[in-house]
Amino acid sequence: MERGRAFRVFFVFPLLACGGTKYPLSVTLLGSGTGKVSANAARIDCSASCTSSLGAGSHVVLTATPMAGSDFTGWSGSCSGSGTCTVVMDGAKEVSARFSLSRAVFSSRRKLDGTDAVGPNGTFNIWRVNTDASGLTPITNVTAIGADNSDPQWSPDGATVVFASSRSLDGTDAVSPNDTPNIWRVNADGSGLTPLTHATALYAANMRPQWSPDGTRVVFDSPRNLDGTDTGSVNSSFNIWRVNSDGSALTPLTTVTRPQADNFAPQWSPDGGKVVFYSWRKLDGTDAPSLGGVFNIWRVDADGTGLTPLTNATAPEAHSFEPQWSPDNTKLAFYSERKLDGTDAANLNLTRNIWVVNADGTGLAPLTRTTARGADSTAPQWSPDGSRIAFESSRKLDGTDALNGNATSNIWVVNADGTGLTPLTRATASGASSFTPRWSPDGSKLVFSSTLALDGTDSGNPNSVVNIWRVNAEGSGLIPLTKATALGVDSYLPVFSP
Repeated sequence: MERGRAFRVFFVFPLLACGGTKYPLSVTLLGSGTGKVSANAARIDCSASCTSSLGAGSHVVLTATPMAGSDFTGWSGSCSGSGTCTVVMDGAKEVSARFSLSRAVFSSRRKLDGTDAVGPNGTFNIWRVNTDASGLTPITNVTAIGADNSDPQWSPDGATVVFASSRSLDGTDAVSPNDTPNIWRVNADGSGLTPLTHATALYAANMRPQWSPDGTRVVFDSPRNLDGTDTGSVNSSFNIWRVNSDGSALTPLTTVTRPQADNFAPQWSPDGGKVVFYSWRKLDGTDAPSLGGVFNIWRVDADGTGLTPLTNATAPEAHSFEPQWSPDNTKLAFYSERKLDGTDAANLNLTRNIWVVNADGTGLAPLTRTTARGADSTAPQWSPDGSRIAFESSRKLDGTDALNGNATSNIWVVNADGTGLTPLTRATASGASSFTPRWSPDGSKLVFSSTLALDGTDSGNPNSVVNIWRVNAEGSGLIPLTKATALGVDSYLPVFSP
């Protein structure tokens, strides 16, 4: 839960008159992190909240600065966004600045005491680490064979993590019947472990959870029976499901039963009204596979109505995958094997590129344009301000249409209009790949997984062990957040706290 925190606020008021009408300006610091708010004149010391009476018509420019180990995540009240906040004192005003602890969650097979060794049975757990590489902590603690935990996602308030797990539904250190994964929730400190779904049947897995923007619901994909009972669906067809964050109101948003009409990897729109996903169902929305067995990008309203394809490929292998909403709710980024001119055909060599499309299906355009075999670009992620997209790519580091040395993948960024293509990591050595980037809330850093050597040189890590890394958004400050080298101590899918 958010709460006020002690801080110092500095205000400057040019042209402030000695008399006349005055209005109160109140500033409050919220969130799990720490920081300060500065303005453009006279100093005032404040604790959890601060109020000052200011002359009518005064213009106050507020700047939020996070302390070490925290991120500024935005204004609320009389300001919004994450830049400077300008307040015009034409009445009483209230402003809140939110700071969060700078942390990442991820899944890892390392031993639960944090040493550089694989845990018993190589079981994956959910871990947390501060983005200065301190505070490495497991927040799940299973060791049973097959009771793995994966796909962690922070709640919007940073207090809770949702994830998929094959552990026993009673929370004990045991695998669930039939190894069936369920959606679980746990507090960031490891307390409050709770299953949100309760399947045990074969072919009733629940996977890839994503929070709604208001933190009240979770979407995921599952081949469970459409009536919600603990059985697999006809033909084990995957659908998109929704559940409340307390485990109630389990509801399918798609309802296919035919083979090869599956739906995967849902993502909420920033306004919470819609969900996008990829599916190889027939483009008319009927319960049938698409022509050519092609995956397309689809959209559905959060209540299950309004099912609409946003891409319309039918040519074999012209697939599109893993859509991601832009922060302003207007566009989607995804990766695709379709031909670069946008026609209904597969790309040369089936090379994958980053594409964007408007939320209504118009404006389809590639942002990267490779055709060389293996020079794929995947896993797009929008920056918080929507100006850039980060992704992983095995293209050559000079940006030409060629495969990188040793097919090594790196973290890249590109502007939302396709300009400014830039690698943030620059490895060419065999076994030194980087993948799955995720932005910090303020857009200044990214975390990702990598097999780079821990000293950051262009070489692979011993035993090809995957660690969690951080880099600044312009490519400087590359550091590992986990530092494992022992065989099998891999860490995957890091996500910044909000």
